[in-house]
Amino acid sequence: MKLNLKQAFLGLFTALALSACGVGPSADELIVGDWVQTKSIEVDDAGVSLEISDSSIRYLSDGTSQSSARLKIGNVPADLSTYQVEAVGTWAITNSNLVEKITQADVINTSGNPQAAAIAQQMADTILAAEPSSAEILALTETQLTLRETEANYTIQFEKR
Repeated sequence: MKLNLKQAFLGLFTALALSACGVGPSADELIVGDWVQTKSIEVDDAGVSLEISDSSIRYLSDGTSQSSARLKIGNVPADLSTYQVEAVGTWAITNSNLVEKITQADVINTSGNPQAAAIAQQMADTILAAEPSSAEILALTETQLTLRETEANYTIQFEKR
């Protein structure tokens, strides 16, 4: 069988087009792994300022997640202001949005006030009672994840460990 120049060019063009378009990893594949927050963010929630820092999230391929973060509440006494949150939940990516639901949450006051246990429990109960959250995925690569939480109006960036 004789191959003409037109067929050879068409074959080469098709191969180049397919390699350029490449079918890379899906968003569900890219997000799996361990992510750490790159910088603290401040959120205003109904007049209460909240600093979120030291966040880390592990997204597992089975649609579950494990996360932790440090929360510092403004406008309260210092011994009631700092908490460590550990959570377990589920995740899914739908229409360029990361939808997460916390199914287990532990909140511990790290400021040293034993009376803050009731506040910590109330925070954990509030987290568990919340509807699933949805954040717009602004960037998702093998090394970077940027989310915009539309309801709380903040953007948070993570790097893959």
